[in-house]
Amino acid sequence: MDNLKSLEFVIPLITAIGLGGILGAFFQYKFQHQREIKEDIHNLR
Repeated sequence: MDNLKSLEFVIPLITAIGLGGILGAFFQYKFQHQREIKEDIHNLR
């Protein structure tokens, strides 16, 4: 029964870390993309 309890704790933890990583990568990509666009606009002036 102890083994099941630890699984109940570990699975949401892994899921949260995985989702956090995906969200983090997504936002990092968005901000990087935005920065590149701003640099391009700045270079065109």
